[in-house]
Amino acid sequence: MKEKIFKFVKQVFPWIVTIISFVFVLKGIDYKELFNVLSKIDVSVLTFALLNTVIFTLYICVYKFKSILKFLGYDVPFEDVQVIKLGVLPMKTFMPLKIGEFIRAVYLNKKYNVPYRLGVYSIVLGYLLRMIVLGIFVIASVVSFNNYMLWFAIIFLLLCLLAVLFKDLKLLLYSLLFELSLIFNYFIVLKSLSVNVSFLDFFTYIPLMLFLESLPISIYGFGVRESLFVLLLGKNIGIEKAVVCGLTGSFMNSVVPLLTSLFFVLPFAKKFFNSETKYELSVVKQI
Repeated sequence: MKEKIFKFVKQVFPWIVTIISFVFVLKGIDYKELFNVLSKIDVSVLTFALLNTVIFTLYICVYKFKSILKFLGYDVPFEDVQVIKLGVLPMKTFMPLKIGEFIRAVYLNKKYNVPYRLGVYSIVLGYLLRMIVLGIFVIASVVSFNNYMLWFAIIFLLLCLLAVLFKDLKLLLYSLLFELSLIFNYFIVLKSLSVNVSFLDFFTYIPLMLFLESLPISIYGFGVRESLFVLLLGKNIGIEKAVVCGLTGSFMNSVVPLLTSLFFVLPFAKKFFNSETKYELSVVKQI
């Protein structure tokens, strides 16, 4: 009985968080003002975010995952990493607590004989790198006391420390590009709505938002992202404009990658269920 209750809660919890978050965001807003803000979005500016999102989805996030696998000792071809990374995204999005993401570990074991523990570790390491890189931006912004030179110095020193710990510059580079691409999209979203946020506030709030929306407590960050915009920026830019920023950010950072990933679901399924196909890998190093 307890197991059934836990399973039910695990399945519905992300949906409950998403729904409650949207109720919180939409309660009491001026819908006339909301549509007025929407009508003033500079679509030409948003095209830069759209282009960045496509590059991010098809290449940057794939190269990051490829670098993680190579760090663990397995040099998987880019084309297959792309299918593994993107083909699972719809399942990761809609399955509770992002457990669909662990299908990658099953695929890697089935096709490349990668041990399950390393397949799971590749996923955990991806989230750990996200937390570290985003944390570096937040820490530097908080302790730099509005001094830009000090901010850059702290970022540089912390990244150097990270490079020494991981001893893999390529992995660090793609982890940094991964987060900067998402941060850049929020910068474009704010510019498209003529929202001005100070440099240090931007690098405090946005990385914090990115980290919290990545937690497996909602459906792909929907609702959480919009709520955070309202909580952190609503008083300064207005609730309606904050909601539009969150919705536009959701479209760029979540909906566009999800739609792009649909082209890789069928290739992933064909490879996953083709039991006759097995690939040989040269092991780079043993972990």
